[in-house]
Amino acid sequence: MRNDKVYIAVLAVIAILLGVLVFAYFNISKNEGFGLGNSSTENSNTNKNTTTNQGNGGSKPIGEITSLPVDPHEKIPLAEVTDYTEFFNVNNILNMFYSLVANRNSKSIINVFDADYIEKNNITVDNLTQYVNSKYDEITFYSKEMYRKGQNGVRYYFVRGELQNYNFASEILSEAENVSILVIIDFNNDCFSIVPIANEGDLYEFAQGYNINTAKRLTRNENNDYNEQTYNDEIISINYIRYFQNMLYLNTAKAYDMLSDETKAKYPKLENFSDDLENVYSGITSRIQSYGTKGDNGHRMYSIIMNNDKEIIFNEESIMNFKVTL
Repeated sequence: MRNDKVYIAVLAVIAILLGVLVFAYFNISKNEGFGLGNSSTENSNTNKNTTTNQGNGGSKPIGEITSLPVDPHEKIPLAEVTDYTEFFNVNNILNMFYSLVANRNSKSIINVFDADYIEKNNITVDNLTQYVNSKYDEITFYSKEMYRKGQNGVRYYFVRGELQNYNFASEILSEAENVSILVIIDFNNDCFSIVPIANEGDLYEFAQGYNINTAKRLTRNENNDYNEQTYNDEIISINYIRYFQNMLYLNTAKAYDMLSDETKAKYPKLENFSDDLENVYSGITSRIQSYGTKGDNGHRMYSIIMNNDKEIIFNEESIMNFKVTL
């Protein structure tokens, strides 16, 4: 009996000792990373510090994805050009270019062609006529649609417009519609380049899909200087008058479509307008006595008194697109 009591006491002591050992083992494992050394402790401290920094506006936890790679071209917005100075300065570049074409100055034309366009098509003075119409005499380009890609440094302008060419020999004014062209302006170096566009489809869609080079830089030469000019309401009014005046004979049907409802009431049919074309044409002059403008929903109305005391009104739908009241 005594031996049994001793045996039970020994078992109790052993149980107590085992309990102490197990408690000590798990307590050490919790504090020291299950015996993996100091690396776990260092990682634990790093994570604590990172979390603290995050709470204070610092870096995000290691391993968190902050961004994904994207196509840089998708970041470049395409916008319609609605600023008058910007619009008419690009239009002025195109008239400078077509002036070189009319003068048949091959070297100067190559100087304004974009270097990448020249290299891609192997353009030289000898084969230049394959890329430029040499039958022009006196050309005026009128931009009718214009979009811009790029904000700072280098901008790409996608333009569609009309060419009006006066032939000295025949004394005939002719037009070419839907002429598309790309103008690249490097505002850092104050110069530009030209890229003809073979596109008869939707210009906006074409421009959207056109990948531009955001790192592109142009080389300045004697023919591609960019000098920004100021276009006030008087200059724009004269531009509108001349365009409509030329259109009366170039394309009478188009000129008729440009008339306001008020003026069409005087000429119910195109035939009525054509019969009075001489009087209409002679009554319009680009010599302005006075003018006034007012804006409405981003559009302008130009009310012009010509030096013959007659009034002509242009109600804009967009720049270079308007209705005419006579």
